[in-house]
Amino acid sequence: MSSPRGQTLQQRFGFSDDDLKSPAHDALMIWLVGQLPLLGERWVLPIYFRPDDIEKTRDQAARAVKNAIALCSNNITSLNNQKNWSDHISEIDIRIQAEQTRITEYQNWLGLGTPPQSSIDLNEIEWEKPIMSGQYMIGFVDLVAWYTRPALAIVGIDGRDNLLDREKLPTWVVYKEKVPVYFEAKTQIGSIGELIRQINMYRQYIKGKFVVVSPDDRCQDILASQHIEFLKAPM
Repeated sequence: MSSPRGQTLQQRFGFSDDDLKSPAHDALMIWLVGQLPLLGERWVLPIYFRPDDIEKTRDQAARAVKNAIALCSNNITSLNNQKNWSDHISEIDIRIQAEQTRITEYQNWLGLGTPPQSSIDLNEIEWEKPIMSGQYMIGFVDLVAWYTRPALAIVGIDGRDNLLDREKLPTWVVYKEKVPVYFEAKTQIGSIGELIRQINMYRQYIKGKFVVVSPDDRCQDILASQHIEFLKAPM
């Protein structure tokens, strides 16, 4: 009697995962979950500016504020000229005062300073994450951990060293973006070739870092050569 047809593309290609049914696999997964809060900074890199880029950005922001001061001064000169022929002197004086207030604010600006730092945090855990291609089930990743990583940016200036909004001075901001890390847990690695084929098939459908978790570390150098991370678990 023929064996039942696999329900996923992974099974149809012969990638069976009998390990999934064992209590040892459950124990390995539970151990992994306990490690996840500590692993973010190992495999998820923050998006920060390089030191020389930080200095260039500080200079760019300073030029933008300097240009804003010059613009205010030009506006004051223009408004004073309008007073020679306008009947709305009081309104012009109010606008001149507003420009002078902006100049004072700009002159008191202390610069961008040191960029803020932020941690990489565990955001969400999904067990047995299905991998889909349209309506087709490709397979399941044992676990995906979603981390939030900081991405440093500057707001308030444009590419021509001008303020985007005269009411807002340049400032550093830290955005948060979610990054997945995919884990395959193996109590033992029977075939390194089959494991790599399995992960390479997943890579055709999902993007992110893959980590093999196992107490069996005989093949970690081979995995590294294929850009697959390895986490050694206790026996």
